Amino acid sequence: MLSLSSNPEVGSPLSQVLEDAFRNAATGFFDEVCEVTPPDENKLLFLEGETWASVLGFTSSDVRGSLVVNMSKDVVTRSLPPEVTASYSSDPDSPRYHAMLNDWCGEISNQICGRAKNRVASYGPLISLSTPISLLARGIVWGPSAATHVFRHFFETEFGRVLSIASLTIEKDHFVEPIQGANPAEEGEMMLF
Repeated sequence: MLSLSSNPEVGSPLSQVLEDAFRNAATGFFDEVCEVTPPDENKLLFLEGETWASVLGFTSSDVRGSLVVNMSKDVVTRSLPPEVTASYSSDPDSPRYHAMLNDWCGEISNQICGRAKNRVASYGPLISLSTPISLLARGIVWGPSAATHVFRHFFETEFGRVLSIASLTIEKDHFVEPIQGANPAEEGEMMLF
């Protein structure tokens, strides 16, 4: 159950809480693996060339939607943890290498959604995650969504561009406030949901 606010001066709109959570989760994840810089706002919000995309759905009684993380191929390959690359072939023609990139691409959206879920945990149970899917494509253009709120976050990394799109349908954009004493876990801390 959400922690609704009876005083809009104390609470925040649910949509704003979720937008901040997804933006901070995406930039926070990539900032840990490479240098992130804000983009020129005049740049188009799509990625050229061969890219990876990962899609993960989520739902709750108040919110449902999906997160798409579209990345240049270099962002996926260069953000791989060393522990993962050490156990796989680095031959780009190897089926195992391609499977590893596919898994890692899906894990990126899972990590970002998990971080967003953790960031909103103090407001109540807002997000239940599904299993991510990933794809490798050329010239992906993301069209309009039937969602009530679409939060696009486009930024540059030292390895390439990232476009994060959280499409949400919020049944009612309540004002919410954190539940007293409900502190989210620190990044890297184990938390059971």
